[in-house]
Amino acid sequence: MAPLPVGTANSFAKELLMPRPGLVNRQKLLQAADVLADGLVQCMDLGFTRREGGNGRYWMLWAGTGADGYLVHALEPRPKWSKRIGPLGYALQGLTLAPTLPDMHAKVEIDGRIYEDDYVLVLISNCRMYGGEITLSPKAYLDDGLFEVWLFRGKGLAKTMGYIAKALRGAHLDDPNVQLIHGRSITVHTDPIMPCQTDGDRAGHTPLSCEIKPGALRLLCPATAPADLFSQPGKPL
Repeated sequence: MAPLPVGTANSFAKELLMPRPGLVNRQKLLQAADVLADGLVQCMDLGFTRREGGNGRYWMLWAGTGADGYLVHALEPRPKWSKRIGPLGYALQGLTLAPTLPDMHAKVEIDGRIYEDDYVLVLISNCRMYGGEITLSPKAYLDDGLFEVWLFRGKGLAKTMGYIAKALRGAHLDDPNVQLIHGRSITVHTDPIMPCQTDGDRAGHTPLSCEIKPGALRLLCPATAPADLFSQPGKPL
C-alpha cells in the first residue's frame, strides 16, 4: 500500500509527516508522491476485529469504544461542510453531542489479564497518533506485534474533556487514572452495550474483540516518516 493524503483528516499522512495538499499549495500531492518514491517498503502490523459468525475486518490505526465510538456512530457519515474544515468540523459537531455521552462500565481482557472499572474510553492503538492531532503513544512502533491499549478511567463529560486537554499536551502519560497495557489479543465487554469504531468508521457494538496481525501489510513508507517509527529496517522500493 502506498498512502496518498487525499482524505478528510489525513491522520496516517500526519503520522508519516507527509506533505498534504491544501488551498494554498495544491502541488503537495505531487510532493507526497515524490517522498513515497524515495521511501522504503516496511511490514506493518494490522488490527483485526472479529465479529459473531467468524467474520471480521482489518484496520490500521485504532479500534475503540466509549466516547469515540459513541461520537463516530452519531456523526458519521458527516455533512460536506464538516468534512471541508477537517478536524475542526468534527470537533464542532462533537461538542453538541458530548453532553449526551452515557456512562460506561467495562471489563477488558488483554492476553488473559482482566481490567474492570468505569471508563470514558477504551482505545486499542496500533500507531503513535490519535486522530492525527494527539501524540498518544510516542514510543510505539508500527511493526512490534503489539497493541497499545489505553484505559481512561472515570465517567462524565468533565472527565472526558479533562483527558483531551491532557493528551493534547502529553500530560496523559503521567495521569494515574490512565493505564497503558501492551497486548496482542483484546476483548471488551461493556455495560451498557456501546458503539465501537475502527479507524474512525462505525464498527458495530460491544463486545469488541481484536487481535493483532504482525507484519500483515507491506507499506511503502515515505522518506519523511520518523526514523524510529519501525523497529525493523525497510527495503528500497
